[in-house]
Amino acid sequence: MFRAGNYEDVVAMKLEQEQEKMMLMPEQKTFQNDVDESEYETDDEYVYDLNQTFPLRNHKKVILQGDDLTCGMRALQNLFYHGFVNREEMDNKSKFLETLTNGIPMYDKDLGFYSIEVLNAIVKDKGYHVQRIAIDKIKNEYFVPIVASTPFFKGYIVTIGNNNTRNDIKHYIAIQYIDGEYVMMDSLSGSSMSVPVDTLFQKRTDGCVYCSLDVSDNKPVVAVLAIGGSPFIEYFMMHQSWSDNSSLVSPKNLSCIIQESLEMNYNSNFANKNTNDGIIIKWLTSLQKSRSLPPDNYIGYFKNIISDQLQMKQILVKKGNLQTIVHCIDVGGMMKELKEMGWLKETQNAYLQQNNKTLFHKNGQQLNIDSDGTFNQYLIDVKKPLVIISDKLYTYEASVGGFYTFRSSVSGECVEKNHNAYSIRDNHGSVHVLYKSTVEDIKKFNNN
Repeated sequence: MFRAGNYEDVVAMKLEQEQEKMMLMPEQKTFQNDVDESEYETDDEYVYDLNQTFPLRNHKKVILQGDDLTCGMRALQNLFYHGFVNREEMDNKSKFLETLTNGIPMYDKDLGFYSIEVLNAIVKDKGYHVQRIAIDKIKNEYFVPIVASTPFFKGYIVTIGNNNTRNDIKHYIAIQYIDGEYVMMDSLSGSSMSVPVDTLFQKRTDGCVYCSLDVSDNKPVVAVLAIGGSPFIEYFMMHQSWSDNSSLVSPKNLSCIIQESLEMNYNSNFANKNTNDGIIIKWLTSLQKSRSLPPDNYIGYFKNIISDQLQMKQILVKKGNLQTIVHCIDVGGMMKELKEMGWLKETQNAYLQQNNKTLFHKNGQQLNIDSDGTFNQYLIDVKKPLVIISDKLYTYEASVGGFYTFRSSVSGECVEKNHNAYSIRDNHGSVHVLYKSTVEDIKKFNNN
């Protein structure tokens, strides 16, 4: 069971408090721990409005723990709200869990420290979903965005401390997620700090993961619980299917692959239609009404789909009378290989076709030298050849400061005209803006 705070100091402080309690004036009791006058806390908790480490859009209020070890309960209150849970509820849940664990202690009744199992159970009792994050297995740039994409994501409860030291005392903090921003709230130090997303849960040179890169953040992360109002399906799929190949694609592309595996159209068109006699499709259909994690016997199916998308592919690419095999996992890798081979150049206007059709992203953007994404996003059949169609634009690039004569020709439909320019859409769908002062001649032709 994790311990939080300096245990020996806290015990000594509690004994000293008991000796001095009778000597205190009534008005001084305002600042005593909220368990002095009753066994359990009331609604009259003290919420301290603290100075922020960084300016925040909404000023946060941190609920402080007193001279005790109630950081677990305070972390939940800071993540949600002041009345989310109280000592009595935490104690009762701890006692119940102890009946299920053959007497393994789940809490410290006097000081109010609770095991992570108690926090987990309390959150689930309130109707929220909890997901343990494998920080040693999956890098932050992969799990942070996919966790945040979960509907009604609330934030994290994080255990910090030195996991390599047996007697090290652990501590709980909350990281709240609001409108794309992360706010770390510590009930012990009283700090409330905005954490940039690119620094959240980064691994430092000592090999340990930390909540942020702030110099005051000197306790490594031991465990991370993501909490939200909906099951973490996409992260669950990422965790179950994670392999050495997962990090060979960008976090964005891996997320797209996982999203595609959950799409009805993808499974209907690309997946094995005979798999489990359609029960997979039935579960996918149910997600349109209510999100739920896949049954255990479905996991292998989705792992295979995701794993197949992460395998190295051999794409046959043709250009004129030449052809080659490109080894790649995704579109970005394919375009990189073609550039390194010299088949695609910045000085060329090029596009790719398959089955005599120019390739476009689902969002309407034409596949070009800088494109990235999954093959499915561009509706590419990896078993069929791709053809590069290119036109040489110029033999060399102009240098800044030089003087040149530029000659160009654009054919297509005039889609817009204003006082000083034309907008022309060519046969490939690209729109060119031509200033009237640069146009020497205009020829009209019939496009029948």
